[in-house]
Amino acid sequence: MSEPENITRFNQAVGMTLAVLYEAFPKRITLRVGRVLGLEVNEEDDLLDGSPTLS
Repeated sequence: MSEPENITRFNQAVGMTLAVLYEAFPKRITLRVGRVLGLEVNEEDDLLDGSPTLS
């Protein structure tokens, strides 16, 4: 029996997120949903948690 599509998509999103974090470690980064998932999204609406970007 195969996994439901939503579980498969979740696992892929988590894997991509962990890969981005792993590549940046130990640097602090701002996760952007569009970049992590390879989506075309408005940069202003792309913060994972909606918080301001830290420099």
